[in-house]
Amino acid sequence: MTPTASAELTGLLHAQLAPLVAQGQTPGVVAVAVCGRDQALCWAGRPARDAAFALDGQTRFEIGSLTKTFTGLLLAQMVGCGDVSYDDPISAYLPTHALPRDGAGGRIALAQLATHTAGLPRAPRNLYGWRILRHGWSDPYPAYRLVDLYRATARLTPRDPPGGAVRYSTFGIALLGQLLANATNQSYEPLLAERVCRPLGLTATAAELLGEASPLRATGHRRGRPVPAWQLDALTSSGGLRCTGVDLLAYLDAHLKPESTALADALRATQTPRAATPTGTNAICLVWNHSVVDFRTLLWHTGGTRGFSSFLGFSPEAGAGVGVLANTRTLPQT
Repeated sequence: MTPTASAELTGLLHAQLAPLVAQGQTPGVVAVAVCGRDQALCWAGRPARDAAFALDGQTRFEIGSLTKTFTGLLLAQMVGCGDVSYDDPISAYLPTHALPRDGAGGRIALAQLATHTAGLPRAPRNLYGWRILRHGWSDPYPAYRLVDLYRATARLTPRDPPGGAVRYSTFGIALLGQLLANATNQSYEPLLAERVCRPLGLTATAAELLGEASPLRATGHRRGRPVPAWQLDALTSSGGLRCTGVDLLAYLDAHLKPESTALADALRATQTPRAATPTGTNAICLVWNHSVVDFRTLLWHTGGTRGFSSFLGFSPEAGAGVGVLANTRTLPQT
């Protein structure tokens, strides 16, 4: 079934985007939608408040924690290929000097990192201190290197028994990305490109920065003012990717139509509920949040950095979904 551009969907999206930009708090926004075989990609505004040109579907946005869904998909792909197992302990892919001192590395499994049930804190405890004093919360992650991540794992003591409570952890997904890279003797970014981005036809999804003056890169804004781009270094697999509207639409469509891709089994695996949230009304899949609305599954995730917001949500039963990228900070940070 060949997807087709839908004038009706595009009109519905534009009716929502134009007022956002007109209000003045959002310099630019891109939205995508899929409904059956109909697709839409719409945009409004500029890549920066003072830009002399409009953004478009090729403009790259920071997507914050939406990055985590890519890392979850990478895990599923590698399990399908036999490179790793969901039940593998993290100690299997950590160097000796990075092993948790109390033996927790043998009790925490890769799947628990992907479902936020490993008992890890939200962020590595050694992220704070001088980094915040030096850079502030506007960009807290520079210079957080792999050696720092390994120091954090060596001192790791889970706050909950692994496999128990769901506690959102940027630290956990960052560690998962590094362990998957270690399992293949590669770096995270080329591994993700090889196993996920290229098979799905995502040509502009990556972590690297483009030039400051490039018209293809949006500038983030907070309270109407431009803010520096985030550089997550060792935490890239938790929130460091940048994406375009074109790629976001392809990513959404792949999740709604796994059979049309080369990653069908992996995509389906990421959509399977694996852990109940504290309220018991929702669940966690491989990173994706799982809800039931009007008797239909809704899978969704948000993302945010200092100057960007993102959202992607879809219902496999309805064959429909939407995604939004904005260069303003309105949703929770990574």
